[in-house]
Amino acid sequence: MRHCRSRTGQSIIEGVAVLLITTAALLAMKGYIKRGLAGGYRNAANSIGDQYDPRGSAAKYNIVSRSDITSDSKLVKDKVIGQANGQDIKVNVMETTSRINEDSTTKTGEETIAPPKKGLWE
Repeated sequence: MRHCRSRTGQSIIEGVAVLLITTAALLAMKGYIKRGLAGGYRNAANSIGDQYDPRGSAAKYNIVSRSDITSDSKLVKDKVIGQANGQDIKVNVMETTSRINEDSTTKTGEETIAPPKKGLWE
């Protein structure tokens, strides 16, 4: 019985030792891991391409909108809209029908984009 308990204690000590050695190794490699991740982020940012500063960009546009709308209106006198106390309620109503025949917008002009700014990595 005594022999079995010493093996259990030895197994626990071995497990703790392996855990401590693994933790120490990861802490020692922390700088390498950090630099590796930063390099990966840099490669991902460089694959996007140069970025521009929108504050240095300028745009000048001329926007022309054209619409062809047909409207027809007619006055309807004494239109019944309901009843009150057994009598019809009549009002004069202006009925309007509108139809959009054509609607277009044209945008012309120019824009100037500022040269790319150097990023944090350069």
